[in-house]
Amino acid sequence: MRKEYWVLLPVLVMFLVVIFLIGNHPQLGSMCIIGKTCFNVELVSTSEDRELGLGGRESLNSDEGMFFVFPLNDYYGFWMKDMLFPIDLIWINGEGKIVGIEKNMQPCGESCEVFYPDVEVKYVLEINSGMADIHGLVNGDIFQ
Repeated sequence: MRKEYWVLLPVLVMFLVVIFLIGNHPQLGSMCIIGKTCFNVELVSTSEDRELGLGGRESLNSDEGMFFVFPLNDYYGFWMKDMLFPIDLIWINGEGKIVGIEKNMQPCGESCEVFYPDVEVKYVLEINSGMADIHGLVNGDIFQ
C-alpha cells in the first residue's frame, strides 16, 4: 500500500506547483470606456499589490494599464514613488463613472506628493501619460 502513495506524490507536487503559479500570476482583464476605447489591464486588489502598483516597471504598452480595485468607496491616495515613467490616473466611482483625472503625473524622489480624488472612489486606472487626452477621456465617461 505504501508504494501506491509514492506514485501519487509527483502528481500532488505538480498540482501544488500549478496552484502556486496560478495564485501568483496577475489577473488580467479588459476595461472599456463606452464609445471611446479599451485597455488591457492588470487587476490589483490586494493591499500589497496596490502599494507596489507600477513602481519599478519600465513602461506600459499604449493599450495597457493597471486597474486598482478597492473594497469600499473612499478617498484613496496615490503617489509616484519608485515610478520610472509618467502616467495619467483616472479616478472612478462605484458606478463605473470617471469622477477625476490626474494627467501627466511625474515620477518623484524621496519626497512625493500624494494625490487624492475630490470625491470617494472605488476604482483607479493608471495608464500612460497622454492617453487620457488621446482617447478624449473626461469626467462622466462610463467604464464597462
